[in-house]
Amino acid sequence: MKKQLAILLLLYCWICTSLSGQNYNYAPNSLNIPTIRKRGEVSMGLGYGHATNSLDVQLAYSPFKQVLILGNYFHARNKEVRQQTMNGTDYYFGEAAIGFYETYKKGVGSITAGWGNGNLFSNYEMNNSAELSIQRWFVQPGFAYQSEFFHAAVALRFSRLNYTKANVSFSINPSDLAHIQNIEAKNPILLPELGIQAGIVFKPVYLGLSISSIFPDTNLWDFTRLNAALMLSTTFGTRRKG
Repeated sequence: MKKQLAILLLLYCWICTSLSGQNYNYAPNSLNIPTIRKRGEVSMGLGYGHATNSLDVQLAYSPFKQVLILGNYFHARNKEVRQQTMNGTDYYFGEAAIGFYETYKKGVGSITAGWGNGNLFSNYEMNNSAELSIQRWFVQPGFAYQSEFFHAAVALRFSRLNYTKANVSFSINPSDLAHIQNIEAKNPILLPELGIQAGIVFKPVYLGLSISSIFPDTNLWDFTRLNAALMLSTTFGTRRKG
């Protein structure tokens, strides 16, 4: 009964924290906070965020003792937006990282650094559009806790966003154009992002809510400050010796 109530609470929080505008110039993907404890382990996560109709895919692998390799893909694709038959934003972003981890009795501390690349296409009224190419360098310290029934994690991602290319229709709404011009004036942008996760363990998987939030006020750039994904994750492939 307790797990059923916890699932309902997760769903409620997911709905309440997943509200955003139709167009945006950046959205934070879910932070990959690894739970790997031994060499040879692999963790996989799959999440859905309904605010941006997005899919999060996360991978982590330990090739050597206390060494991590991470891979993330954020998929908020909308074919109709790219074809300019519907207003909205189509966005994809992929990244890879390497780092180190330290295990504790019921937790894992980690620090990773990596690079990512993506593309964002927004279609506005009258088929006016803006296409932005984004690169991101980041450093991310984090900590994950997991008991027999509960999972929780927190991490800070210190990002350096670099908008490398912009193709913009100058007849778009003046406020939308001003947001992009503000990005160009500030570029590259240093951006701290907070990731919080909480969930319920159903061995060998756990179901959780992953919330990603941008610290500073980003109204001048029209960034999505809060993104929530319902995640299903698992870890497997433990080696006895490491």
